Amino acid sequence: MSNSVKGADAYFQGKLFEREIEENIVCASNVWVMRIRDGGNNERPGDLIVLYNKFRLLVEAKSTCSSIFNVRALIKRHQIVSLRMFMLTYNLNIGLFFIKFIASNAVYAVDVESLMSYIKQTRSTAIQEHEFAETKLNCVCLSTDNNSIDHVKLSYYLELLYANNN
Repeated sequence: MSNSVKGADAYFQGKLFEREIEENIVCASNVWVMRIRDGGNNERPGDLIVLYNKFRLLVEAKSTCSSIFNVRALIKRHQIVSLRMFMLTYNLNIGLFFIKFIASNAVYAVDVESLMSYIKQTRSTAIQEHEFAETKLNCVCLSTDNNSIDHVKLSYYLELLYANNN
């Protein structure tokens, strides 16, 4: 398979995952979801803003066909900066990555500060799936048997993030 075909497939898988995240979050009770303009100076819809009862999330959805999540290859610098700036504007704001390992169909949520802290601690931008699964970094597995997001786990994770940051 050529690199352009692999790239197109990865892009398609990423868009499917973004849609999956949006559709799953909308199903939660008392949640508002809106798309904001893409941060790359584009006019197309970009990231999700999710308003829970207590929290506001800026969400980046990323997926990989590999068993390794390569931060440098999958996350642009301006995305990290945007999530961090979002978190600084209000103490209930959380910059969150949803990460999907396509082969295992596992979905994890990790906030930007936990991800950056783990990268600094390990001195590696390549994080293996088992590191997420073993929660070596502060994250939560949101996968369910029916390909939806476990909203109870997500809410609990958000509460823990809030408690740890205040």
